[in-house]
Amino acid sequence: QILVMEANLIKSGDNPDITKERQQATFPVNKLAAFIHGEEGVKRRHEILDAVEAEPKLKNSIPLEFLSREERNEEQARRSVALSDCATDIINAGDFFNEGLYYQGLVIGRDLHPMSLHYGMVLTAIQNQCDDEQLDEWLPLIISRAIVSTYAQTELGHGSNLQKLETTATYDKNTQEFVIHSPKVTASKWWPGGLGKSSNYAIVMAQLHTDGQWRGPHPFFVQLRD
Repeated sequence: QILVMEANLIKSGDNPDITKERQQATFPVNKLAAFIHGEEGVKRRHEILDAVEAEPKLKNSIPLEFLSREERNEEQARRSVALSDCATDIINAGDFFNEGLYYQGLVIGRDLHPMSLHYGMVLTAIQNQCDDEQLDEWLPLIISRAIVSTYAQTELGHGSNLQKLETTATYDKNTQEFVIHSPKVTASKWWPGGLGKSSNYAIVMAQLHTDGQWRGPHPFFVQLRD
């Protein structure tokens, strides 16, 4: 019985529903886990899980189901800050797509958090598309959450069809500025993450026009509010 429990990753105190399902498995769960993640990967996942469960700042003070929408946003924002602050003590920060995503899933789970696009989309875009001068200005602000940003691409009339986006960015030579404009209702940015509540900056996808010519969709880093 002990060997069966070990083979199926069953521990005392586990959720009884999970325990019941694992007891009914027709194969050793630990071998499947090792096949998917590697033996060292399974070991690291257990270490990360133990560290998350031992850190009070990563827990909900009240179950989210008992909170209002506003309270849920505030609680998830608090935990996302703790998620970032505790990360270097729990995971290998260079292994985002393995340890990082697993760690985020343990802490935030299915509910995500108000800064998921800030880290998942904007940070990546800034790292890969900015020159050194721009990186020096913006990267520290994004990493430290001195600004909170989101990603605004999808439009009401066109979904994520980049070629059909109607929001425009026209370069004004006189002011040396890009004038961003949504000319009609169908150009409204739709489903833009934390745009309404949590963010004061956004990467906005818009059709670039210079010298009277269309240059295709380009990303623009735009301040939304203070």
